[in-house]
Amino acid sequence: MIKKIERFIKSKDIINIGIKTIMLMILAGIIIPTLVYKNIYSNSYYFNLSNNEWMVFLGSILGGLIAGIGTLMAVLITTAETRRIQNENIKNNNKPVLILEEKNKGTTYLNGYRDYVGYDFEDSVQIIKIKNIGTGLAKNIKVTVWDKTEKEETYENYKNIIGGEHFIEDIKIQKDSEILQAVRKPIYIDYEKPLEIYYEDMFNNSYVTKYKIGFFRNNNSQTKLIRIEETIGIGEKQ
Repeated sequence: MIKKIERFIKSKDIINIGIKTIMLMILAGIIIPTLVYKNIYSNSYYFNLSNNEWMVFLGSILGGLIAGIGTLMAVLITTAETRRIQNENIKNNNKPVLILEEKNKGTTYLNGYRDYVGYDFEDSVQIIKIKNIGTGLAKNIKVTVWDKTEKEETYENYKNIIGGEHFIEDIKIQKDSEILQAVRKPIYIDYEKPLEIYYEDMFNNSYVTKYKIGFFRNNNSQTKLIRIEETIGIGEKQ
């Protein structure tokens, strides 16, 4: 209990400051009238001022004190709120937004077989381009797909992307064999689960962009081209 009281007294939180100010005003409201009564009304000393004049004098001082404390509280609250809004604006103005950029095969291909974002190879997944359309730096980027055979995530981490349409290309997602690192284990993408891009801003806030993905094959090729079937969410804060 003593430690809690000490933490409360030392706290600089605006609410605690207000509570402490109110407590001081209550104490002042109790102590000052008591002192006035004992030293003015309950003594035999002679004063040039009457009791009523003393009360007016002390009342003006006490009123000024209360008004000053109220003004100080208003300034503190306004300053704290302004600082909070400024910090929020700084964060919003430096928010990264990562998206997949689609590649177009041209109008000679049918819709649904024209735009794609990557390749589903036998031993790896390659994403063509991730672009930062936001204004802030994106860091600690993780691209995630799901392997339906092993029921686990497969991912890679990449360098930072600054805002303003900057991007990274040729993102390869692959996993090594447990026996030989030179041998790549196959990845069987679970297309029922989303492709996810996790990242952080410069303030360490976390975001995620999610897509429902599908695939189609390019003519007679066995390589699957990954396409976006639905945008689930872009730059959502976690």
